[in-house]
Amino acid sequence: MSKPGVRLRSIASRIFHPDTMEYVIGPVLADLQLECSARQPSRWRRSWVCLRAYLFFWSAVVAHLWRSLIDGSANRTADDQVAMRRVLINAAAIGAIVTAVLLIPGWFNRLGSAARPPTAFDTDIILALLLIPQATPISIPAGMLFGTLWAVRKPATRSIRRLVLVLGIVCSLFSAGMIGWVIPEANQAYRVVVYQKVLRNSRPPEKGANELSWRELRDRINEASTHGGSPETRLSRLAYHTRIALPATPLIFAMFALILVRRPRPLTSCFLGLLLFVGYYTLMVLSRRVADGTLSPLAVAWMPNLVVLALTLRLGINYRVSSRFGST
Repeated sequence: MSKPGVRLRSIASRIFHPDTMEYVIGPVLADLQLECSARQPSRWRRSWVCLRAYLFFWSAVVAHLWRSLIDGSANRTADDQVAMRRVLINAAAIGAIVTAVLLIPGWFNRLGSAARPPTAFDTDIILALLLIPQATPISIPAGMLFGTLWAVRKPATRSIRRLVLVLGIVCSLFSAGMIGWVIPEANQAYRVVVYQKVLRNSRPPEKGANELSWRELRDRINEASTHGGSPETRLSRLAYHTRIALPATPLIFAMFALILVRRPRPLTSCFLGLLLFVGYYTLMVLSRRVADGTLSPLAVAWMPNLVVLALTLRLGINYRVSSRFGST
């Protein structure tokens, strides 16, 4: 059995410069191998240490790439650096606020439910932490959209546009990991805690579509397809395609934000962004209700993204036309 990180080193050597491999990737991979090879008292402890080591590795890689983009831009100015710092700070703050707001209804619902027996404080904290991943498909795109709108007060330079798009790609990759693996595990862990600690039941219910990983959901779809096109099969297909479409939302919202910042009135741009944000997730909710066999799950899952892309293209064309005629 090969050491952890051997494949990562092989892939990274084909992508990064030798200096980057020597001074950044190499030391981080060495720490990763040291952490994962150390003896741990339990299998759970070893898995947690390896997960933490891999997270540290990818954090170092992303930080290096991000720093290289900022320092390596030929057209970068001091204003661009300030704008990017504001984008990062605003995006993080807005994402945290949206996450907290989305957790409030579930928290008050638990406090106001008289049917459930009282639980210990540590159990409530665990349940609140397990609910945080469920908010990321909304909080990350919100931070990307409004963080850019509130930080960039004028048409973005080429350097800012490139950095915002890279940030959108990073957020999309992070969302893919959250939606594909972290959220299903967190959902199932939440159900286990509720049934065992709150409802005092020994066995939680069977996993639904929201608690299945990529492979489990695909296997369930293949198994259900042999029995015909039932509503459960269509909903499983919709959940599967939605997991593919949702990670693209941060990048799409980043593109839309870069179009809106070209408008002369910032408040109008923020208002249009708010309308788009609400309409996007409203369209997703309505599309789930019509997934009864009349529409394809693939078309329903990608409909919100296609609408935003079409609107972004339309506004971009209008801006180019108006700027061309305005300059002549």
